[in-house]
Amino acid sequence: MPGDHLALYLSLLPAMYFSLFLHEAGHAVLGWWCGYEVTSFGLGLDRPLFLVRWRGTRVYFSLTRSTQGITWLIAPMMYPPRYRQILMLLGGCLANGVAALTALLFRLLLPWGSDVWLVLLGWNAWIGLRNLVPFQMRLGKFSLRSDGAKVWQLLCRGHLPSHVEESIRTFTAMRPFWEGVFV
Repeated sequence: MPGDHLALYLSLLPAMYFSLFLHEAGHAVLGWWCGYEVTSFGLGLDRPLFLVRWRGTRVYFSLTRSTQGITWLIAPMMYPPRYRQILMLLGGCLANGVAALTALLFRLLLPWGSDVWLVLLGWNAWIGLRNLVPFQMRLGKFSLRSDGAKVWQLLCRGHLPSHVEESIRTFTAMRPFWEGVFV
């Protein structure tokens, strides 16, 4: 019956945004633990609609490409140890994994809200596993690599490649975002 699963339908979008935000927060937390300076993290790739400060870090939400999240950080040294980089990159997937396991536990133990726990389990498992797969996607004038692609490059090459031209295109394309977050 459609009415039986009203909570399921109403929780789809909020659960997705919660899971995406949790992914970026996972990068930020493991970044802090590994000694990185986290300047900002959040959802969206344009001028922020909402911006707050937390622990000296800008946390933002933007309406444009709001299903894309980015965590911006500064390395503690020119060439941080590989294990620190990998931990920071896997922080989002680890956060989604913990959230998926927690949602599974709640679904098994709590009689109420089983549809909502199922949605949270599904979104967190999907986002965490999808980001482990090495791939690159094009977003307008620039491209982003998945966490898995960056970890793979670190494991194979020992460092992330420096793409100066790609970085310049990325920063130019994201100018409204930078102006909204950092100005």
